[in-house]
Amino acid sequence: MILRKQLKDKEKELAKEERQIYDEEGRAVVNVNVLDDSGFLSPYGEDNDVLISSETAGFLEHSIRPVHHRKDLSLVIKSNVIDDKEKEVFSKGIKNYYENTFLELQVKLKTNLLATLMLMLAGFVWFAVVIVLSLFFTYDMILEMISIAGWVFLWEAVDLFFLQRPQIKRKQYRAYALMNAKITFEELKK
Repeated sequence: MILRKQLKDKEKELAKEERQIYDEEGRAVVNVNVLDDSGFLSPYGEDNDVLISSETAGFLEHSIRPVHHRKDLSLVIKSNVIDDKEKEVFSKGIKNYYENTFLELQVKLKTNLLATLMLMLAGFVWFAVVIVLSLFFTYDMILEMISIAGWVFLWEAVDLFFLQRPQIKRKQYRAYALMNAKITFEELKK
């Protein structure tokens, strides 16, 4: 059985280790070893829009989890199978993929804000209806049920704005960091 003390000890141990390396510009360095580059790029794309594969993107996003979401990144891709022409294409694929992700998250933020405003408005209108109905009717149980619906609208607005929006912003920061990452290629040492 895992004890709380064991978790605390492990947390302290990991906090003491300096796991992140920074380059001379203060960017967090993320090392990526590529043994086979056949799945690095997506086989799909528009005319001149080269994109990395979802598997590559998943690996990059997993690799940057320990890095603070507002840190600049330096991707060091180590491989013996990537030639000079592919280096350019791979760099462009990473940038294109995360530019698209950044723009998608921007749309999500706008949609989130619009939905928040609509739900708040619906909640306030709903409460106005409850107030008007309470002037004419004395059915407390029915008025209470109607007011609960107003609270649901307001709670959903709070959930969207204060709980979901920060998660979307963090993802957008990470996409921005990957989009603007300094990408270098090195030989993979055996």
